[in-house]
Amino acid sequence: LGGWHFCARSTEGKVSCWGDVTSCPERTELARPTPITDVDHVVMLAATAGADCMLVADGTVWCHGSNCGGQLGQGDVEPRIGSVQVPGLSGVTVIGSGIATFCARASDGVYCWGQNTENQVGAGSPDQQVWSPLRVSDAPGFEDVVQIVGSAEAMFALTAAGKVFA
Repeated sequence: LGGWHFCARSTEGKVSCWGDVTSCPERTELARPTPITDVDHVVMLAATAGADCMLVADGTVWCHGSNCGGQLGQGDVEPRIGSVQVPGLSGVTVIGSGIATFCARASDGVYCWGQNTENQVGAGSPDQQVWSPLRVSDAPGFEDVVQIVGSAEAMFALTAAGKVFA
């Protein structure tokens, strides 16, 4: 669920989305499930209002959508209808989303990017925009993150040992 739209992944790793898939600055409505044809072998999806990110079997992350909060990780706020690879991430094993924010567990740490109005990206100060992936922690145990979830004002990471980081 991404605000005003939905996406689903098949067992073959193909993704389809429907609803209002880009909510700002203009709307793109998909009346029925529409295949995302530019990315295959998707193993995990994360969605937020107006944007989706997909973790691919090769450990890369690809996103598309409105990007009004920099949530596509491209260093700007330009919308992308086609999927673009998030630069600087490799060996990703898990992704998660909050409101206009994404985080990913990569081979060298946890990274977050997007809207940061409440410091949910972990950038150090509220309203500091983070339009490219930012490594957020070197805390012991953070290398074992198995799940990432978010809300409107915070992101949370669960480790294999049962620790929760926010």
